[in-house]
Amino acid sequence: MVGSINAAVEGDKTFQAFKDLAAKAPPSTIGSETPLVGALKLNGTFIANVGGNVLDITTLDPALGGQIPPVGMNYPPYIGGMAGGNQPANYSWGDDITDEAVAILSALQYIDNFIVALLLEGFNLVSQGDWSGAYPDSIKQTLGSLAAQSLIHRRTYTDTLQHFGKDVVPVCKNYDLAAALTDVDTWLATVLTGLHLSIGATLDALSALGASDPWATPALATGLGSQARMSAIINLMQNHVAAAAPREVLIPTSLATSYIAAHYATDSSCAAPSSSTDKNAKDNTIAKLVVKDKTLEPNSNRVKEVTVEIPEENKGDGLFMAWLGPWGGIKYTSVDGQSGKADVPDSLSGHVWAVMTSKTGVAAADLESVAVAGPEIMWVSQQWSVTDL
Repeated sequence: MVGSINAAVEGDKTFQAFKDLAAKAPPSTIGSETPLVGALKLNGTFIANVGGNVLDITTLDPALGGQIPPVGMNYPPYIGGMAGGNQPANYSWGDDITDEAVAILSALQYIDNFIVALLLEGFNLVSQGDWSGAYPDSIKQTLGSLAAQSLIHRRTYTDTLQHFGKDVVPVCKNYDLAAALTDVDTWLATVLTGLHLSIGATLDALSALGASDPWATPALATGLGSQARMSAIINLMQNHVAAAAPREVLIPTSLATSYIAAHYATDSSCAAPSSSTDKNAKDNTIAKLVVKDKTLEPNSNRVKEVTVEIPEENKGDGLFMAWLGPWGGIKYTSVDGQSGKADVPDSLSGHVWAVMTSKTGVAAADLESVAVAGPEIMWVSQQWSVTDL
């Protein structure tokens, strides 16, 4: 297409002369995703949509493909653009960092290592692989933006640990993602689980570090919004209400890292960091909680009872289900030691975390010490429906 404004009526700058010249131009070498303002090449690599939402994970490093970038890598500039910004220019670090903060930041980095790996693997399939026809471009771009944001979030933990001369958590060499990548819906549900792990563990971190390491509050809290917005989008994609509860669910960082280790670790490179400030302490991963069946209320589809698998060594013992719900609340119900049946509190809504315990009445922060299996995420149902209103 060509056009002109106030073109000369004669000479070599008439509209016709311009059209004739344009007709002789060679084919364009600029890709279809180029921003309207022009094109950009970085070290010979074409960068699509600086400030936009097109994620080309192969430009991170030719050797990476869809794999997680190494800690400390300087990302191409388009990553910050599609994420909506880069890591803070100034974290306002103090002169020192507490051992508790090191343990908590290591746990959060471990969680985000998993999220980034999961997102890159799945997004590669959604954008250019077997699932490329599953979603419209707008959804693909949104998922790509989440992947970029997760890369930026991870820098909060790695930048801080490296600043204070502490060890960063090595990237797991080979997550067991086969079950998570069975199909696009399963992958999306796993992404949502990862988001809830990160959100809940970050809330736990904020409550633990607010007084001892106050710099962490803005650095951690400002990352919650993007994850909460994405979880709302995924809720809608799963035919759930976007915000099923007024507050997010807090989950202790030790339980969040244990979940990833129990479900996706393949070897020692994937082991969860110790939740203890004692460097010699060993962190024991809690067994998976297997939910065998759910009983729904016929009219509301609310989950009112679950049947869980009882470990052989715990059959017949006094067992309980701890239900971690919105508002930071925790409720307990009894588990039948033979059948594995347990009631679900009717006051819960949205996604909750369930942990099988050997004691009741234990605070969330101490659940790790009495946990038998778990945690496991579960959609209970929204509190109200449109028909109720």
